Amino acid sequence: NASNCNGSSCSQCSCCCVSLWCHLGLCSGSQCCVSLWCHLGLCSGSQCCVSLWCHLGLCSGSQCCVSLWCHLGLCSGSQCCVSLWCHLGLCSGSQCCVSLWCHLGLCSGSQCCVSLWCHLGLCSGSQCCVSLWCHLGLCSGSQCCVSLWCHLGLCSGSQCCVSLWCHLGLCSGSQCCVSLWCHLGLCSGSQCCVSLWCHLGLCSGSQCCVSLWCHLGLCSGSQCCVSLWCHLGLCSGSQCCVSLWCHLGLCSGSQCCVSLWCHLGLCSGSQCCVSLWCHLGLCSGSQCCVSLWCHLGLCSGSQCCVSLWCHLGLCSGSQCCVSLWCHLGLCSGSQCCVSLWCHLGLCSGSQCCVSLWCHLGLCSGSQCCVSLWCHLGLCSGSQCCCATLVHT
Repeated sequence: NASNCNGSSCSQCSCCCVSLWCHLGLCSGSQCCVSLWCHLGLCSGSQCCVSLWCHLGLCSGSQCCVSLWCHLGLCSGSQCCVSLWCHLGLCSGSQCCVSLWCHLGLCSGSQCCVSLWCHLGLCSGSQCCVSLWCHLGLCSGSQCCVSLWCHLGLCSGSQCCVSLWCHLGLCSGSQCCVSLWCHLGLCSGSQCCVSLWCHLGLCSGSQCCVSLWCHLGLCSGSQCCVSLWCHLGLCSGSQCCVSLWCHLGLCSGSQCCVSLWCHLGLCSGSQCCVSLWCHLGLCSGSQCCVSLWCHLGLCSGSQCCVSLWCHLGLCSGSQCCVSLWCHLGLCSGSQCCVSLWCHLGLCSGSQCCVSLWCHLGLCSGSQCCVSLWCHLGLCSGSQCCCATLVHT
């Protein structure tokens, strides 16, 4: 029992070979010494007893040894039995071996059976093999059946096979019926067949009335004939007057000709003046040219200045390179500069202070330096101390 476990000789501790899933009642018996990856369905065969999805009732039989990626629809073919979407009832039959990207409509053709949009009832029949881009109206022709705008009731009839660009007024003539702006009441009459570029001030003359930005009061005068891309900061130079971010007061001066991607922190370096995060006050100085991924704490090192968590006030000063777990109070002090993997127990030794399980009260004392794999029953013997996650 747990009282006899001092961590010195794990072979004497019967509790060391029981996975968290067993403690949670998700499996029993010999299954409890199976790796987490197997319980999560990340591996198959004799290594695994039954995947977590099976324990959760999301699949049954031979499907239970399929990888998590397959259950999530992230892969397709013989590698996968049935995707999670099938288990969730979002598709059925042969459709269940299609990748998540297909179910989301991010790809098209023989790779995909039916898009998620179909499963969500946004389209039907042969339309269900059309890419998301088509459903969003981002393409036209035989590739597309009906745009999302039609499904949303923003247009009807023959208009529903018109590309989003037409609905947005990005084109004119027989290709387009009426721009989305008209459907939204932003313009009327003959203006409704005017391209968005005109409404946005991309062109001038009898073709155009006044740009949307002008109608919205975001710019005035000659600025109203500037392209949307410029207003959005997607281009720079004499083509552009001032970016939308400037009109919104999010930046000023030379910063206003920076691309939207930079303002969103999706790029860095000389391409960008100041990221949107800076304009929003989430960072300052040289930190403002850091990628969004860094601001979100998704990367570390010299690539990143300070994580978004710092900008959000979740930490301060040197603590800003600390893991989220620290900011959430799951650890403190020097432990906070340890990688998430350590906090999750995915590594051991001097790299790690205490596993997340300890912080969550799932174990205590010297047991807290044991890897998650041991606590989950992924390993046994001297590698593991003994989790307090034992049957009482």
